[in-house]
Amino acid sequence: MNKLYRLILFFILITSPALVRSQSMKAFLLAAEQSFEKKDFGSALKYYLSANEYKESDSDLLYKSAESARKFNAFTLAESKYQKVLENESNDQFPLSTFWLADIKQRLGKYQEASDLYKIYLSEHEGDNEYFTTRAKKELEACDWALNLIDNASENIEISHLDGDVNSPYSDFAGMKIGDDFYYSSMRFKKKNDTHYPDRLISKVLEFKDSLSIVVDSIFDDDTKMSAHLTFNKNKDKAFFTICDYEDVADIRCDIYSVDVRKDGSFGTPEKLPEFINEPNASNTQPNIGYNSKINKEFLFFVSDKEGGKGKKDIYYSIIDQNGNYTRPVNLSVVNTTEDDITPFYYSPTNTLYFSSNGFMNMGGYDIYASPYNEDSFGKVVHQGYPLNSSYDDIYFWKSENGKSAYFSSNREGAYYLDPQTEACCYDIFKVDIKELDIDLQVLTFNKKTRDPLPDAEVSLFDANTNELLNKVFAAGTNESHFKLLADRNYYVIATRLGYESDTTRFNTLGVSKSGIITKKLYLDPRPLVLNALTFDKSTLNELNGVEIVLENLSDSTVQNITVVHQNDNKYVFDLQRGNNYKITASRRGYQTISAIINTNNYAGDLIIKKLYLPD
Repeated sequence: MNKLYRLILFFILITSPALVRSQSMKAFLLAAEQSFEKKDFGSALKYYLSANEYKESDSDLLYKSAESARKFNAFTLAESKYQKVLENESNDQFPLSTFWLADIKQRLGKYQEASDLYKIYLSEHEGDNEYFTTRAKKELEACDWALNLIDNASENIEISHLDGDVNSPYSDFAGMKIGDDFYYSSMRFKKKNDTHYPDRLISKVLEFKDSLSIVVDSIFDDDTKMSAHLTFNKNKDKAFFTICDYEDVADIRCDIYSVDVRKDGSFGTPEKLPEFINEPNASNTQPNIGYNSKINKEFLFFVSDKEGGKGKKDIYYSIIDQNGNYTRPVNLSVVNTTEDDITPFYYSPTNTLYFSSNGFMNMGGYDIYASPYNEDSFGKVVHQGYPLNSSYDDIYFWKSENGKSAYFSSNREGAYYLDPQTEACCYDIFKVDIKELDIDLQVLTFNKKTRDPLPDAEVSLFDANTNELLNKVFAAGTNESHFKLLADRNYYVIATRLGYESDTTRFNTLGVSKSGIITKKLYLDPRPLVLNALTFDKSTLNELNGVEIVLENLSDSTVQNITVVHQNDNKYVFDLQRGNNYKITASRRGYQTISAIINTNNYAGDLIIKKLYLPD
């Protein structure tokens, strides 16, 4: 209980009952408003709830209590308060109460109720505020989308809450396992000599070892500032982390530091990164180092709210050269939105960036997404499905190198409460066990010109990150090939065939959450194929002019026969369609008629020469 709260209670005890009700409520309201203005929403909620006891049906107090509860992540309490506002409201005093109740229902996973409320809000207030109108329409669509995700839940993951000494009633986040060592950051520590009441919390970087969590190193053991977001480079000889401090009651500003890691595992002296990365007028945080095998360089990913970004918080990257120098940060615009995009994690085995965002279509709050690195840029952003994502905030995704386990932080159901009474706050670390899916790749090959199935192609499957040939199939007599795939991988396939230009396609299995078949169609463009037919007298072997040549397409009866006579030449030229069989017939008065069959299947060249000898 903080000092201000104790003073208010003392004042209540020594004052007459009639005066108490009036003066004490004013004191609680003043304290609540001051706390809310300072973004100390936990204290504000406590004061508003106390004031609410004197006027239980006061819409203004109910609305302010609901707002404080929402901002304090006390969703169940916020739901109750917004509902009472709507029941009491008159003259449309709080038009956003319907919108925020819909938002809270969505955060609690009550998607159908949320959808109904968004519809009510739009029917009554569409156009009143452009931002809320646009967002209500988006979230209305998101509710239906989330219900579909739940109906098609991922079948290859099992999520469990980390127990023991890792999680606490405070926020625990940025978990990762390097070998047998589990590192994470925790906000369970009180800021020393803090002048603010109640005491503010700070984070330290911890290691969970022998059933206990201990501070990793003395450089992370400052009792006045926060340390968090530990990440290592590829060689594990350098680490990066953040040092942060409060700018006021709630706002926090961070800078990114690097530190050498000695062979015995101890840390050297931290060094602040250059100012062009640590923008002085912004918070620069959540560093992650990722090795990109495509360009054989390491990336520093981080989050900043500096001016000039695409949204509120954006993800940036800087390339680290062999001398440890940093390029100027680049806004990763392909993954950034107009909202907040945070907690980047680069998964080197597949060159994939994982991150969280509340700006894309989501189930509520922050969801986890992935974007593969293709060629020289990041590709399409892919939502990582349910139940990895939930209606709550899901952030700080990290995945093991073998792809069999992962960790992330969430305030979903099952996380410990900071305040059990209000069911508020905080982030806990969850483990994900990943099972292998049975994913079958079906490749179908076609003639690009005719769109007909094209058999006898050679189809090769490659790992898109290493260009390693994984498997090769010769589809004898069929246009269908099959390969086994792994989830969360980047691939490309190439189909080749004699006489045809090859075709290729790139794809990934980032969004695949169920066993099944993935079909890719490849269209091979036939190279031009020419038939030169030459006619001769069989007995003299001399060139024979005036022969009538008839070319019949045996593979396609809809194609008309071609008939040609050259009175002054023995050479006849025809364009053939690869894959088709033809019959060529030669006749001339005074000579016997002859025929020949021409098979263009698997013909490698671009010219067929056919000599026809007519007997007399």
